[in-house]
Amino acid sequence: MRRAQVMLNRYSKRVGGGATPYLFTRQKDSAKLAHNADVTDYYEQIVCYMLPHTMARKVWLEATGTPAPWKWRNICPHSTPGCRAACLVHSGRLGKDHAKRAMLARTALYNAHPKLFWEQVSHEIAVHQKRVEDKGKRLVVRLDGTSQINIWETAPEIVKHFEGVIFQDYVKGPYKTEWAAPNRYQVASGTERDTEVTIRGRGNIVFPVDVKKGDPLPERFLGRRTLDGDKHDLRFFDRQGDYAVLVRVKGSKRDTHGFIRDIDKELTNV
Repeated sequence: MRRAQVMLNRYSKRVGGGATPYLFTRQKDSAKLAHNADVTDYYEQIVCYMLPHTMARKVWLEATGTPAPWKWRNICPHSTPGCRAACLVHSGRLGKDHAKRAMLARTALYNAHPKLFWEQVSHEIAVHQKRVEDKGKRLVVRLDGTSQINIWETAPEIVKHFEGVIFQDYVKGPYKTEWAAPNRYQVASGTERDTEVTIRGRGNIVFPVDVKKGDPLPERFLGRRTLDGDKHDLRFFDRQGDYAVLVRVKGSKRDTHGFIRDIDKELTNV
């Protein structure tokens, strides 16, 4: 067995993350990604979920009873108080204890053995690429499901190596929507700090909004025309320009910063 997999297995066993650990979750096993099949049968996506920001330090201590023998890095360097409070890891399947432990094992591998982490990333992408291409489809990789380690900045050689794979992520911070490479698409992700002024010139921007599943979205938001971000997770499929891509997320009690936008309040303030 490869050393990268051995180490991932070791960390998973240590924290109770499962007997057969992996980095990437298949499209059919992710509630968000599963909607892709409603709009296309050509692309199939995989996603990696890790413990965001510096959350892994605390969860490791809770799971093992001892501090980790390495320094934990902040894997969401551009996060805000609002996005940390409303993060997906606090809800749904990812909020379950076994899911957090699986994410912890992945985050431990990234922090303790970054070289092995990227080897495992490459290995799993190759396996999924073959599986998907055998079905006549094209693979889409979303590494930063609940993180922002930004593969284009930290391991661009992987993007360049897998020319037939599309690498897509939502990025916060000083980024704008763009094709950073022929197969690397990144869409800007808004925060509670963004206004109509701060999002100018950044292309499409994704915002979570306090709207019930199935309820209609406003036609305009922060001065932009809107797109329904719930129809799929293939953001390169969206019309490109200066659109606000809205994703319905019921307000989180943890979010007291306004990361999940209150549509009624926003429209009242127009």
